[in-house]
Amino acid sequence: MKKVFIIVVAILGGFAVLGVGIIGLVFWFTGGVVEASDEFLALIAKEQIEEAYQSTAAGFRSQQDGTTFAATVKEIGLTRYQSASWTNRQIQNDRATLEGSVTTLDGGTIPLTIELVSEGDEWRVLSLTAPSAGAAIAGADRGTAPVAPDDNVVRQLVNGTMRSFSQALERNDFGPFYQTISDKWKGQITREGMGSAFQPLIEQKTNFGNIQSLDPTFVAPPAIDQDGLLVATGSYPTEPDRARFELTYIYEAPTWKLFGIHVVPESSDASAATPAEEASDTAPAGTATPAAVADAGTAYTVVENPDLTGRLGRVLVAFPEGASVSGTRIEIRPAGGKDSAASDYGGITADLLPGSYDVTISGVTIPGVEVRSRHDSKIAVGALRVSAGASTRIQVFKGQQAAASDYGKAQFGLPAGAYEVEVSGQRAPITIGAGGIVDF
Repeated sequence: MKKVFIIVVAILGGFAVLGVGIIGLVFWFTGGVVEASDEFLALIAKEQIEEAYQSTAAGFRSQQDGTTFAATVKEIGLTRYQSASWTNRQIQNDRATLEGSVTTLDGGTIPLTIELVSEGDEWRVLSLTAPSAGAAIAGADRGTAPVAPDDNVVRQLVNGTMRSFSQALERNDFGPFYQTISDKWKGQITREGMGSAFQPLIEQKTNFGNIQSLDPTFVAPPAIDQDGLLVATGSYPTEPDRARFELTYIYEAPTWKLFGIHVVPESSDASAATPAEEASDTAPAGTATPAAVADAGTAYTVVENPDLTGRLGRVLVAFPEGASVSGTRIEIRPAGGKDSAASDYGGITADLLPGSYDVTISGVTIPGVEVRSRHDSKIAVGALRVSAGASTRIQVFKGQQAAASDYGKAQFGLPAGAYEVEVSGQRAPITIGAGGIVDF
């Protein structure tokens, strides 16, 4: 019996020593987090509000401006900070959370939770929560509306994006660039799809050669749109091609990540890719790999639409009056992407986010159609009308690729351009004009 008692005591004693060791280890491991938080609060107490604000994480500053920050810390009562006691400390990867309370100069107590993120070799404040102000200074993941970061932060974002993009064009390798985009966009476009979307710029040998040493000029102050996205529009005086851009960023804590890019060399109408709006879960069978590519040059026109007042643009496919093409399918996808952004039969009017899209009509694709805010992108289309016996098969070819087929009297809606019609094994060339109907 005495032996059992000794064993129990030894086990309990071991746990006691182990518990003390664990507590000591936790305090040692979280010491840097506590020190960073206490220094941050001390700056506020000294009325060095701007210094405290600048010491926070980039993600924090992107969500709240300095003026709002100053007003909020005063509302919470942190300007009367004397000391802090942290009852719960957690670190997970590059994130840390402190829960406890602040004691004020007048003896009051303010419950406080601070979240921090590791940036470089330093812990920086990412959010504060105090009951007197609710989630008063919180990141986007707490549901607060984002605010535009200051000019220097936006310039760093834009320079990083455009310089990486220029290198991707130069090397014909979008792998590194793809890694910089937001997770949300990665869920909508593959690395290969992104490369395909920018292929026209590569083929044109677009060169923003000296962009690495230049800064952008914004046509308007970068701002948060109605969807909570950061939009920056401007240009670089690059040579030999001047770069015009519209970049869209989404906040993925602790920073802004690229969610769309639209780039136009001043000497060209080529454009790039952006994620589409919510896509359907599956694409119709047989449409994932278009059979043919439409003629370049006159495939579409972009015109301003005064009835569009928001950020969206519009794709229009309207076949000529008198054409009976209700069975003609139109499919719109993000450039190089797999998922459908919009689809219909016999014509379509689709409102889309700015960017580049592939529009497929009767199996013929117009790649890289530019969608611009408050503009209509009008696809040049016509119709083919064939009169043949009921058992006669008609096939329409674009180059060597079969685009569409039917029997007897048939009508096809097609993008404007040159085609061949095959009947009974023989082919004849035709040209579909924009707005016209060809009888065959």
